[in-house]
Amino acid sequence: MQVSFQGINNLSIVNTKYKTDGLYKAINGQVKHGNMNYSSYNLKCRLTNDTDGDDLQYFHDQLAKCRMCYQVNCLDMKNPDIVDIAMVKRSAADSKEDNFIFSIRDYVIMLDEFQVLPLVDFIAKITKKISQKSDISKKDRLIAQFMNESIAQKAKSFIEKGENGHLN
Repeated sequence: MQVSFQGINNLSIVNTKYKTDGLYKAINGQVKHGNMNYSSYNLKCRLTNDTDGDDLQYFHDQLAKCRMCYQVNCLDMKNPDIVDIAMVKRSAADSKEDNFIFSIRDYVIMLDEFQVLPLVDFIAKITKKISQKSDISKKDRLIAQFMNESIAQKAKSFIEKGENGHLN
């Protein structure tokens, strides 16, 4: 765990990998049963408003633009300055692509409407900021960068398809 005293405090980044047996969609489009590979990336930190930026205020502002279910579930009312972001990458040997699932406080961020984009923007902004911190390990910077690139790609794909799921 890395500790800083400005900006993003008490930063903890954890990566775990595991396998489970499950169903997935193969390259040929068939639903198959087999080993699923998972990589879980968890980023937890305390946000502040200071000379390094108003990260806490930005989180609250972006959250306020989302549906009430996100406002209630993504904010810890006892510790409103703590954010816990997770990304799970799921893949199978013969699947078409990796599947990424993002959550805040274990509440899955469903990128199914434009109203969720402010929260996705927050995740992208904070992971980019963390990936550029010089006071954390290279491994932690790379994990934050990977999370940033993954959420950016997911948002780009959603925007290109549009809210109704068709390419614009």
